[in-house]
Amino acid sequence: GKEITTGVSNKKTGLYNLEFLAGENYTIEISAPGYWFYSEKLYSMQETTFSEDVRDVMLKQIVEGANIPMETLTFEKYSTSMRSASNPEMERLLKVLRQNPTVRVMVYGHADDDEVREGGTDYAEERAKMVARYLILNGYRSVKYKGFSNTRPIADSETEDGKSQNRRCEIVVVGK
Repeated sequence: GKEITTGVSNKKTGLYNLEFLAGENYTIEISAPGYWFYSEKLYSMQETTFSEDVRDVMLKQIVEGANIPMETLTFEKYSTSMRSASNPEMERLLKVLRQNPTVRVMVYGHADDDEVREGGTDYAEERAKMVARYLILNGYRSVKYKGFSNTRPIADSETEDGKSQNRRCEIVVVGK
């Protein structure tokens, strides 16, 4: 949640340079007017010397049907509460949505196979509802939500890592 360093890309080449201390985990954020922000976890724990890490990032233009990348919007097993690690990314999303007030979004919630087999709570629907509620409580009202249970996995449902990735919410532009 703290800004460590900032860089501006070259207008002609798009190249940028960031410097930071190794030994911590960071999130790199990239933004430009008229585009969705990009966010990625950056693990520097293995770095012990100076190194060059090249990242090619293509920002997505704000268009109807666009899936807004939300890498940190995942959930603990059997939980509908957003992780605190999601807060900075949600704040960036709110900032972009406030700057583009005509944009309407849909929050799609997802669950892993174990959560669906257990029954009882519809974790996918409840997760989507919680994210929509967060947006509404923070002043953005053009949002609806829907749960997809475990019908749209993005990772292997047989591994714990895959199940973790499948416990997520996606945000999609449905109107502009």
